Formats: sequence, C-alpha cells, structure tokens
Amino acid sequence: VLNDSALGMVRHHQGNQLIASEFIQTDHAAIARGFGAYGVQVNDSRDLAQALHDAQASGLPSVVDVITDQGPTPDDFRADLRSATET
Repeated sequence: VLNDSALGMVRHHQGNQLIASEFIQTDHAAIARGFGAYGVQVNDSRDLAQALHDAQASGLPSVVDVITDQGPTPDDFRADLRSATET
C-alpha cells in the first residue's frame, strides 16, 4: 500500500474543493495483522527491501504499508499537461 492518507490523484484533480479524498492516518499493516496476515509499516525507503523480504519469507498473505508524503509527484506534473477531459 502506498499510503499518503489520501487518494492523491483524485485530490490533485479536485483543486481547492476536496471531497472525500483525504483520510485519517491508517495503519494498514496493523489491520492485516488483526486478520492473521503479515503486516509491516515502512516509514523510510531504506527499509523497503527488508520489509518486502520479510513479507515474502513470512509465508503469509502480507501487507507492506509504505508511508508516503502528500507532496507533488511526477504524475501530478504530467497531469497538469493534460486537458480536463483526458485521464
């Protein structure tokens, strides 16, 4: 899960009128563990490789919850180049 506590692309296209595109911070890894799966939350990109290794080694269904910021992404910049009717 790329977790920015929002629907980033939807939020970006809404401009200043945000409607149901931002959420409270949710620990998806904790939810996975509650269901008996393997869950780990990654806050630093340097920890991602180990988290993926551990998830695979667990032998369980897994959720790797990667915390990302809500700042602009390359997709946001590309989206600005498209017209409002393009996706």
